[in-house]
Amino acid sequence: MSQLNRRQALKLFAALGAAGVAGPALAACGSGGSDDSGDRSPVKIGMLVPQSGAYKTIGDEQTYGFELYVRLNGNKLGGRPVQLVYADEGESAGSGKAALAKLLKQDQVQVLCGVANSLVMEAIKDDVEAAQTPLLGSNASPTTLGGVRYIWRTSYVNDEPGQALGKYVAERVGRGSVFLAAADYAAGHDIVGGFLKTFKPAGGKVAGEPMYTPFPDGNDFGPVFSRVRASGASAVFCFYGGTQALEFVKQYHDAGLKQPIYAPGFLTEGSILKQEGDAAKGILTAMNYSPDLDNQANRRFV
Repeated sequence: MSQLNRRQALKLFAALGAAGVAGPALAACGSGGSDDSGDRSPVKIGMLVPQSGAYKTIGDEQTYGFELYVRLNGNKLGGRPVQLVYADEGESAGSGKAALAKLLKQDQVQVLCGVANSLVMEAIKDDVEAAQTPLLGSNASPTTLGGVRYIWRTSYVNDEPGQALGKYVAERVGRGSVFLAAADYAAGHDIVGGFLKTFKPAGGKVAGEPMYTPFPDGNDFGPVFSRVRASGASAVFCFYGGTQALEFVKQYHDAGLKQPIYAPGFLTEGSILKQEGDAAKGILTAMNYSPDLDNQANRRFV
């Protein structure tokens, strides 16, 4: 591991790990950690996040959260000054790989952080491993991301929000059925798969086959709503994030559909929720984090 020895990297990542979440780790690493190696040179951290495209809003929140934690700790992590360098993940495998190459070759960062899109995470996995540059992933976490040595994650595995909702939705719907819709890429398939793992054993019934819609450019959800109506489903389970989440919720409301919606928290998060307004009322979501978590570390973060 060039420029950072293993001990330094572990101390740095103890501090970095708290930047991705606002749970107990934030309080535990409130001082930003310390480095007794005597090295006080800046650590150059590459922020690989969407600055454009469908997931820009998620990228913005990843960036704001990380920058906030750095500021709260005097612009130091592991006792060393921090220099942040940014690259636009975009919304495709190609744009993600190009952004990674910029950070590694042009900017020569020592550590990477971010990645919103599972499509990008899958595309860059081998490049990160080959470069032996630590990546702290703060969002994207496909189920296929196994056996890696240089990628840590503060987030959950993609199928977990769906699993958290499956049994609950089955009990709420009872004898009715649920229509499934999701963006057609790794995260969408993972989340639907996770939902079915707990939904079906709890007696849940699926209304027809899951409907996967184009990603990232599929913002016309009229065909989905037509299928929902024709299916006779009692409820809808879906996965969308960023601009697709905003469009799905607004169009669903405008279409006059009355079936309740269940989804991972991306559907109603942060600035997206503010834009959705009253159209989001009644939607129930599951997520690993909420600004309403009532603990000291989160109150400080919020």
